[in-house]
Amino acid sequence: MRIPAAVDAEIDALVPAMHDLVARAADEYAYTLSGMKSKAAMLLSYSEYEMDGVTPSFTNHDELLSWSIARDLLGDAAAQADAEPEVVA
Repeated sequence: MRIPAAVDAEIDALVPAMHDLVARAADEYAYTLSGMKSKAAMLLSYSEYEMDGVTPSFTNHDELLSWSIARDLLGDAAAQADAEPEVVA
């Protein structure tokens, strides 16, 4: 299936906007649990991990710990996995 040119153009415009939003959020401190949960939700939706069954695979421990903290704040369902993630060597 080929992506229509108009949709492809919209995606091309959204990606830099998403990167900017993440950078701005990362610069701000989360002082409340709600703020931390917002950042955790952003991390989970933005993280690029591959699913092998229900086990996410990460390329480094920083990604693993980030995912784990987000999962702790939001729960297994938000992280789309309830298994122990592993780092790919």
